[in-house]
Amino acid sequence: MLDLAAAYLPRLPDHGFFSHLTAAAIWGLPLPPSLDTRLHVSYPHRVRSVRTTGVVGHHLVIRPDEITEVHGLPVTTSERTWADLATHVGFEDLVAAGDRVLWRRDPLSTMDAVADLARRHPGRRGRPQRLAALVHLCDRSDSPPETKLRVRIILAGLPRPSVNEDVWDHGTFVGRPDLSFPDYRELVEYEGDGHRTDREQWMRDVARVPRFEGVGWHTHRATALDLRDGSRDLIARVAGSLRTKGWSGARGL
Repeated sequence: MLDLAAAYLPRLPDHGFFSHLTAAAIWGLPLPPSLDTRLHVSYPHRVRSVRTTGVVGHHLVIRPDEITEVHGLPVTTSERTWADLATHVGFEDLVAAGDRVLWRRDPLSTMDAVADLARRHPGRRGRPQRLAALVHLCDRSDSPPETKLRVRIILAGLPRPSVNEDVWDHGTFVGRPDLSFPDYRELVEYEGDGHRTDREQWMRDVARVPRFEGVGWHTHRATALDLRDGSRDLIARVAGSLRTKGWSGARGL
């Protein structure tokens, strides 16, 4: 998408800029692979757009400070891009994109800036989803699958898990699980494709399980299969383990 946008740049009118799905791709936000791959080009409200094959045009009510430049391309800011995605992607994907905007290792914006723009964004159609997703954003999620599991766990009524937080036992570092419930010594680890292609990483992660169990923690290992069924079975297993350790919520699971 970046190459496609760069190739189109000489034809882009002075008042045009990349937005929506194209802006998200330029910023490196995670997107579902099945989405529209056409270029999304926007123009300020009341400015005449240019119609071109393979380009989706938009007119936006937008402030000058909501447009910036990335890789030499005029593009909506990361927070405006995230807000505009609310009408193009599903709830979980919107949260995953927002997590990337805030990601602690390479933040593109701040929670305050994202929240401010989400609330004053002029678009009404995506407002309920934007505001609902806003309360789930986290700067510690390292991948979209982690985000989706976290959101599903919370929406199912389980306690809100800690995300990539260090676990210590009597001053000794045990590990940094993807999702954890410190009050109950339960954790969830997502095993992505890297565990198949990187044997050393797989061996390190396998070795963590007995370390956690040795200090009284129980591990739930999740895979892509747990994402396909809405994570119902995984959530039920986690809920059952939490109950054995004193949690009394979500009896319907």
